[in-house]
Amino acid sequence: MGNAKRREVAESVLNRNQRREAEINEALKQEAARRAAVVKNMHRLRALRLQQDKKSQRHVTSGKIAAKQALTLLLFIVHRRVSSF
Repeated sequence: MGNAKRREVAESVLNRNQRREAEINEALKQEAARRAAVVKNMHRLRALRLQQDKKSQRHVTSGKIAAKQALTLLLFIVHRRVSSF
């Protein structure tokens, strides 16, 4: 095999390897971008869930307060009726 042929084969292999490395690097960049997007969405969804939990907790708390007030009023009414006998 002549020097020119060997050089041509070596350059061909080198070009193939460089293309493969470039493809791998591009795939790694895309994967990193996807991962960053997933993390960003995860944080956004967590913030939304926490916000919803706070809202529902306020409703539950106000519902508990209303239930306590209703029970207190009921006990007051019952006490007045029992006391009047």
